[in-house]
Amino acid sequence: MSTLLRALVIDSDPRVLANIVHVLAHTGFHVATRLGPDDSLNYVRRSRPDVVLLGLPFWEQGWGSDILAASPDTVVIPVVGSSDAPWQRDVA
Repeated sequence: MSTLLRALVIDSDPRVLANIVHVLAHTGFHVATRLGPDDSLNYVRRSRPDVVLLGLPFWEQGWGSDILAASPDTVVIPVVGSSDAPWQRDVA
């Protein structure tokens, strides 16, 4: 039995979140989302995701370091999102 990798996606745009979730879920990840990093640190401490995809503005504000401090084994990747993917559904 294989274990699903756990991903957390943090971005302020719900449509970007939906796009990234679409891709990750179809490649075998269990995905959680947050609209901002403020409410994410407790989640990271509790769940210890394998990877966090962090919206670039939050990365530039230094949230990547805070996430790594909360869960040192988590991989944090800055991402630039787009809400123009062809499979995009209107989630607003």
